[in-house]
Amino acid sequence: MTEARSLVFVLLCLASVVMANFEYHERTFGNENEKYVELRVGMVTIKDSWAGSNEIYLAYNVTLQSVDNSATNEVYSAIYHSSRAGSIGWTNAEGQEYLCCTSSIQKASGCTGTGLIVNDDHIFSQKYTVGSSLTSAQVTKSPEKSGIYYVLFVACPQSQITIDGAVTWMNPYGHLSAELYPFIWFFSFLAILYTGALIYWIVLSLLHRKELLMLQNWIAVVIVLGLVECVTWYIDFKWGNSTGKFNWNAITIGIFSSTLKRAVSRLLVLVVSLGFGV
Repeated sequence: MTEARSLVFVLLCLASVVMANFEYHERTFGNENEKYVELRVGMVTIKDSWAGSNEIYLAYNVTLQSVDNSATNEVYSAIYHSSRAGSIGWTNAEGQEYLCCTSSIQKASGCTGTGLIVNDDHIFSQKYTVGSSLTSAQVTKSPEKSGIYYVLFVACPQSQITIDGAVTWMNPYGHLSAELYPFIWFFSFLAILYTGALIYWIVLSLLHRKELLMLQNWIAVVIVLGLVECVTWYIDFKWGNSTGKFNWNAITIGIFSSTLKRAVSRLLVLVVSLGFGV
């Protein structure tokens, strides 16, 4: 059961973390379940980058359409640094957050109209009038500061909108978000350690092959599975940095080998605890 939960956790993480092409497939927002859509991206400027010299950008190319064909709605987009997150929307004394200005909060919040509440001139925002026909929205920005950026789409006043398209970005070293890039080096270093451990274990096994227990052969299997896991995750992140997309073959092998490695390791601990093979 623990392994199953671990597998589900990994899959959920992969579903929530993006490489460099996040696609909206006719996703609907502006309802009670999802009032707005927001994407979190780690960006690094060339000045702060530890590798690469690609021109950085953060862009979206989407189409918007009103679910209610008879209505015309206003959709606002915003791209902003995490340090300016407090300048988007308004929160009342009870902790309730409002992204859009309404007549009921105009006096308390100081906002005017019915649009997105933006209290910082450094925040890029754009308004789109959306109806029954598809409305195209395209923007490309060059982040001037390293950190976490958010790409927000919200309908003001609240109404159901369908969004389709993609948000893309490029960092100096490649397509990976800044939070994911260190995993390339982490898994490459871990793969080297596993390779060294496997060679050392093979040499010891050859030297003592006449006295080997079956348990020790299974330890070699665990080391091999660990090596396969690290190599496949390295390939996936390296692929993602080059192409902006997940390598699902590597992900499948990586999850399978990781789950199998943990299962075998725990079985070995159980076998030793029960006195078998010793």
